[in-house]
Amino acid sequence: MVILTAFVRRWLPLAVAVTVLAGTAFTIGQQVLRGDANDPQVQLAEDAAARLQSGAGAGDVTPSGQTDIAASLAPWLLVYGPDRKLIAGSAQLAGKPVEYPTSVFDSAPAGGRRDEVTWQPVAGVRAATVVVGFKGGWVVAGRSLRLVEERADNLLSLALAGWLAALAATALVVFATGFGPRRLEER
Repeated sequence: MVILTAFVRRWLPLAVAVTVLAGTAFTIGQQVLRGDANDPQVQLAEDAAARLQSGAGAGDVTPSGQTDIAASLAPWLLVYGPDRKLIAGSAQLAGKPVEYPTSVFDSAPAGGRRDEVTWQPVAGVRAATVVVGFKGGWVVAGRSLRLVEERADNLLSLALAGWLAALAATALVVFATGFGPRRLEER
């Protein structure tokens, strides 16, 4: 029991450090994946808002086809007027135009400022969305998070495997340097 207590006392600080490092590595990787998921939508929303601000019509800035947001990885675009009503859009869910939560517009005022929001309209359908306000309303650009979430799951598996390997390696090193056969005879 004394040997086990001494072992744990030496190994525990290393185990804590390994745990913090593995958790930090996963968190950084996950945040990079999620942040990068917004990049195409930022461009789409900002470009569409600039064109609308310059006088283009809502139909001119939205893609012509409809994207089923439950099935497709394609980006989509919605244009809302000052009354928060949908003017034009290229996104649908279950064959109907999507109903984006317009309360998000409160934090995306006119002037090109944007808000980035993860939206889940129904279970199993999550989208990375970017909202940009312009003088006549708001533009919402979005796309599925399915691939990003698959990559985050893979990252979690790798982080867990690395964490477990590091815990085992530190335990072996502590044992080998402080609890080998020679050290046991000395006790």
